Amino acid sequence: MVSTRLTVIQLLQGLCQRKTAFLKVAFLLHFGLMIAGAQAIQVERIGRPVMARFFPEVEKIVRVYEDHIIIVNPEGTVRDSIHTPGIGSFALNHNVQLAAGQIIFTKKGSGLVYQLTAGKLKRIDRSMDHNFQQEALEFVRHDTIFRHGGRGFWDAHNLLIFFSFDTFEWEVVRPLKGDRPPGLYAHHGLISGKDIYMYGGFSINPANPAQQLFNEEVWKFHFPNRTWTRLGKLNPDEILPTLKEFEWRAVGSTTAVSGPARYYSKHQWLFRFDPGENEVKFYSAIPRMAKLVPYQFLDYFIYKDHFYQYASENMHLRKGSEQLYALYKVPLNQFLNNPEKVLKIYISENKISWIWSLLVLPLIMVPWSLIRAQKPKMVNKTKAILTSNGISYHSTEYALSPVALSVLTLLLSREIDVPSAEIMELTSKPGLDYPNQVRLKNQVIRSLNLELRSIFRTNEELILQTSSAVDRRIKCYCIDRTWFEDIKKV
Repeated sequence: MVSTRLTVIQLLQGLCQRKTAFLKVAFLLHFGLMIAGAQAIQVERIGRPVMARFFPEVEKIVRVYEDHIIIVNPEGTVRDSIHTPGIGSFALNHNVQLAAGQIIFTKKGSGLVYQLTAGKLKRIDRSMDHNFQQEALEFVRHDTIFRHGGRGFWDAHNLLIFFSFDTFEWEVVRPLKGDRPPGLYAHHGLISGKDIYMYGGFSINPANPAQQLFNEEVWKFHFPNRTWTRLGKLNPDEILPTLKEFEWRAVGSTTAVSGPARYYSKHQWLFRFDPGENEVKFYSAIPRMAKLVPYQFLDYFIYKDHFYQYASENMHLRKGSEQLYALYKVPLNQFLNNPEKVLKIYISENKISWIWSLLVLPLIMVPWSLIRAQKPKMVNKTKAILTSNGISYHSTEYALSPVALSVLTLLLSREIDVPSAEIMELTSKPGLDYPNQVRLKNQVIRSLNLELRSIFRTNEELILQTSSAVDRRIKCYCIDRTWFEDIKKV
């Protein structure tokens, strides 16, 4: 009886083991068929990195794990491995960059910069933890770290800055001429040759700082002559609605990427986004890649005609299982041969400019004497003039936020220094305690100083902090009026 019972138990155990083995074989067969369906896919298992970035200029990938950093090339060959305890949790609030031959961490939204040396982090900047560049667009070009835009304290910024390894400070890239985009954050960027294209993201409604507005414009910045060009508005038929959905997964979505085009994936589609040619091509994603689950902190990237994608290797996780990732390498020619459709990214406004030229041509033929007779007397062109929206300087209009404009007007209208409390009345927000009101006021002053330095192309701080002549304990502010036309004469 006992032997019969044991035989039954052994039989059941054998069946269970066979069933488990059968399920394993079936899963592996299914997995293998899926890979075989996408020919030439190469898989490199990478464990569980916190983040990974690809730097095309030096052809290196930096992977950050919980306690170490690995530098590899796209083929998977390890270039360096650095033991760095605690780096994983630190990296979650920082961007990792490879510049000047060093691994650099920049704190998101802040001016803090750290350099990794011999496995230890060393702060190298002379900046502040200001937190008014949240969701700024950050990228590396020619070994230099750049940032554009960002938000903080109910305002968005349109400055392009870079970190100088000479001064160890963030410096402003001053446009030489032309207009600039509005303050943007969470926007997309593509570095192509000597240009960077920016589109999407959000700006802040000047009339209601609590309201964010989707950016429908496409802009290009040309590095050699430092000029901005507004290319047009996003195509309203399909491109604009799709970007608004925020379902596109960008190649390196937290930073700008380099290359002739940028790739996105959505559902069963892969998109080739090329602002330089003003076209987006739609391709059907190969089945294997369409089923992968991407990881938001790991870059997609394109290298030597291959599409690289980090994704979860554990498609069906058991409770307590560790999430593991792999790098999938797919030849682009597998799904970039014949696009399903091609659309314009943006609608250019230059196409109708010649029509307007024909319409205004008769006005140009009006006798100059009549125009000169009606032309108002101009003030000194070498000085800036306050307008209802900002500053007019050298025939160019520069928009300022309503708060910044009110602070600037107050400073220029006073013959004496302005107490800090009066400026705080203009910058205050309901619901904030006093320390945060002070931080907000300081942020407005810093941001306005950066704007003025950019407009006038000077390294000088135009707004300075002083002490009251009556009571030295009272903080005041003054402004260098030599840059401005007398506000009483305008």
